[in-house]
Amino acid sequence: MVKRKLINFVGILVVFIFFLQFVSATCVLGVELVNQDPYPALPGEYVELVFQVSGVENPDCGGAVFELIPKYPFSLEEGEEAQRILQGSTYIQGYKKEWIVPYKLMVNSNALDGSKELEVRYNKGVSMGDTYFSKEFNISVEDVRTDFEVSVKDYDKENKEILFEILNIGEHNVEALTIEIPEQKNVILRKGPRMIIGSLDSNEEETFTFNAELKRGEINLTIIYTDQVNERRSINKSVFFEPSYFQATKKSGGSFWIYLILIGVIVFVIFWIRKKRKDKKQRHNR
Repeated sequence: MVKRKLINFVGILVVFIFFLQFVSATCVLGVELVNQDPYPALPGEYVELVFQVSGVENPDCGGAVFELIPKYPFSLEEGEEAQRILQGSTYIQGYKKEWIVPYKLMVNSNALDGSKELEVRYNKGVSMGDTYFSKEFNISVEDVRTDFEVSVKDYDKENKEILFEILNIGEHNVEALTIEIPEQKNVILRKGPRMIIGSLDSNEEETFTFNAELKRGEINLTIIYTDQVNERRSINKSVFFEPSYFQATKKSGGSFWIYLILIGVIVFVIFWIRKKRKDKKQRHNR
């Protein structure tokens, strides 16, 4: 009886040890998204994703295969392979055991703000096969860019000063707003080509002045700003300059002074006539 119990115990122990060996030898893969740059992703620009595959150090895996399934609003960069293959295990004593898999994706320029799902598939071995594991990750997308309207508000030909007006027509506030006027034929700058405005909130406007000799035509400007994810961005704008608009203003201003002088002359004449009459009356009374 004791002998039978001992045999049963040994049998159970052997099965348990075999089970532990089987479990330890089983290939169990895990996938995580460890980095997204930039965060959030920006419509019309690239986003870099880095995935980490764990468990590939196990020789029982026989390597691993990983595939990204791009769908709107994401697409693979030209020349980028969706599927990656790891031949054999990654086990090297004293080194990290995970498999790092980077991708560079283009975000569609019409993508709306929010979290977008991105699917990845993976399996052991060097081919995906008919059965595989899959996992979805949420990629944050937000359009933090903004836009501007620029117009010429005034031009002082005598002092060679042009006054611009800029309006932030986007939904986001900006910092370190800077305006540059690049070299061009119809603009001769008398001072520096760069003007720092500072912060400009959404739907707010500001004015800035450049000293320049100008001819009729397009004025090209480069608008540089820092967005809400601390990225430095630039956008090109052009404004049509028509000098006759501002000459008319100056002429009307000149007419004002002419009218003022005429009024002064008339007042002087009236005063002189009244004085003459008063002096004549005083002489008559004598």
